[in-house]
Amino acid sequence: MPDTQVLAPLKSSHTGSIYVRLSQDELKLLDPIGDGYYSQRNLDFVDASRIEKYECNNCNAYHKGAPGIYIEIDKDPTDDLKLNDGIIGEAIYKCNECDKAVHINYIRKTDKFDVKLIRRDESGEYVKPTVEAIESELEKALKIAEEGVGRDLESAPYDSRQRVAERWARKIGHTIPAERLTALEETYQKAWLADYEANFGERLSDLEERCYFSLEEDETAHFTPFDTSCERFMAFFNALPKLKIPDNQRIKERVCALLNSYQEMHENYAKAKREKINELEIEAKKAAEVTRDIKIKIANLAREKGLTGE
Repeated sequence: MPDTQVLAPLKSSHTGSIYVRLSQDELKLLDPIGDGYYSQRNLDFVDASRIEKYECNNCNAYHKGAPGIYIEIDKDPTDDLKLNDGIIGEAIYKCNECDKAVHINYIRKTDKFDVKLIRRDESGEYVKPTVEAIESELEKALKIAEEGVGRDLESAPYDSRQRVAERWARKIGHTIPAERLTALEETYQKAWLADYEANFGERLSDLEERCYFSLEEDETAHFTPFDTSCERFMAFFNALPKLKIPDNQRIKERVCALLNSYQEMHENYAKAKREKINELEIEAKKAAEVTRDIKIKIANLAREKGLTGE
């Protein structure tokens, strides 16, 4: 190893590290993170030719040479990535013995790397998409939609797959029929509603147990209706027009009670705001009276003392 280089251990997690040959100038860019390790945050992509050995915590051993390396791209390098610090994906270094990741680092659009290392390119910029690949993404999106598992009726958990398919289609001038994208939304919503209706009683009990209806203004001037169950209730509330409520009088009464509590919360909040406005109006009236008295006193003083202002 040349005298101008050093062997530095780079670590990104508790799963291992890679020992990389670096110049003295490159070493200065690194941030020490304890126990002799460095963060690779300020360093460009490191290819296999620079790695002398690596540490795998799963194997509890050091291995000679470089681990397996592959790259996943999830941002389009042609987009404005200023807010994302130019990051377009990740480089994953995996142990050749146990196949566990030993190191992970960001890939920036300024990095130089062999495109053959790319395992998945969601941008479509490095690896040219194919119609078959687009169809595969749409099939994956459909399977996710069919499961109907999401935060609410509008969350569309399949949309990451859909966006990739649409981006790839634009890259090669392929047209995805609009009705296929509409079908994804319809499929997801149908499945979500069916799941909610099948577990309606359980979901209702969960809302009754967890929801505490109180509306308070927080430091950032956003409003939180109640604890972390807010999202669950709003998912229920917004989906209610499309949900089939069981034909059970007791369940309907419980739904009404929940909705009344939600309405009462907003009524109380509006009342509190009106009271606050009244208080402010009283304070403003008092301030106006004080200001009027001060103006009169100053005018009298000016007249008595012969004071003049510019």
